[in-house]
Amino acid sequence: MTIKAITFDFWKTLYQDNNGKIRHSVRVEAFARHTGRTEDEVNAASQLVFQEFERVHKQEQI
Repeated sequence: MTIKAITFDFWKTLYQDNNGKIRHSVRVEAFARHTGRTEDEVNAASQLVFQEFERVHKQEQI
């Protein structure tokens, strides 16, 4: 059998993000600017999305 692909787990196991806060801020600012939402609204939505991701990951995939 020939290897066709190799994947890496980048969820803080092999790689530690060192500028995540900066990238998050840039994304929040851009999203707020393009949607007309406040940065607080975008941050709140982002937190809800991450919480749901964590719930699904822990309860449905592990």
